[in-house]
Amino acid sequence: MQRIVLWMVGALVMVGLAVVGGPVLNAGFQPGAAASWVARSGTWTVADGLLVGESGRALFSVELGSVRRVEAVIDHVQGEWATVIGKHESDEAWVEARVSATGITLVAWSGGREKAWTQAVAVAFPATVIVAFAGERARVVVNGETVLQASDGVFADLGGDVGLGAQGQAGFSLFHASSLSGPVLITSLGQSPGALMAKVLADRIGIESTYETMAKPEMVEGNGTLILVIGASSKGLGAAGISVEDESARGAALVAKAQVLGWGIVVMHIEGEPRRGTLTDELIDEFTPVAGYVVVKADGNADGLFTSLCAASGIPLRTIVATAQGADVLADLFGLWK
Repeated sequence: MQRIVLWMVGALVMVGLAVVGGPVLNAGFQPGAAASWVARSGTWTVADGLLVGESGRALFSVELGSVRRVEAVIDHVQGEWATVIGKHESDEAWVEARVSATGITLVAWSGGREKAWTQAVAVAFPATVIVAFAGERARVVVNGETVLQASDGVFADLGGDVGLGAQGQAGFSLFHASSLSGPVLITSLGQSPGALMAKVLADRIGIESTYETMAKPEMVEGNGTLILVIGASSKGLGAAGISVEDESARGAALVAKAQVLGWGIVVMHIEGEPRRGTLTDELIDEFTPVAGYVVVKADGNADGLFTSLCAASGIPLRTIVATAQGADVLADLFGLWK
């Protein structure tokens, strides 16, 4: 398989990008943003919400651990393949997934040698592609289905930058990279039972977590991840003797502390349409844009509110049909997949 040369250094590509709450990078390719990728080779342009690359690579440097996850939405491929770069330690050491309409190839280059794992599969575009690492294991997920898994010491050995590429032309509409870690602090925003549900999901997959309905900023210490479960309950707020304005202030203080300490922030709404309403929507509007990742039960997003908020901020949105599916999403995000 032909190796793509990386040494060419190009111009900066302007995209909508934010490092949100710690080891999380989100990029939606909207006009008017003020952040940059380094185009290492080829031609890269932004238009109509897409980053379009031709015969090259674009990289972004972000501090991520060895357990990491890169997600990209590939709009189209015109040529041989689109590339999702999961690790780029140097021009001589990197791991990437090459995605074409007919298959996936996971490529690792290290020590002057190439290793490749290939799986034939029909890929429908636009396609959401995840490249994830946990120790010596790697996997590639396409449109929600795990299509390739591999195990090799090179996956644990390498780190470095993340990015995108194209052999031919490929367009991308979203890019997300994260390295979330425990312990996890789970709290409610709105005092509904949803946060307790999230705690049950976290326990099911073995994430070290603390559940506190009225968590305060002083509980955000060391390294970890903050999970905000949004759902306003008039009964719950009344029992706690607080207003939705009080919840908003508490949530803002939690987020500020998490951002200072470099915590990842995940927003969940997993009780569905019955928990939507004016009070819940106020909290959704305020806190969805600060998330690094959003998980929502499908009927709780029937009006597309989460879809529009996430699209505006370039935040990945994972939709589940049943609350129990949230356990699989958390396992994916924290590298606890089997």
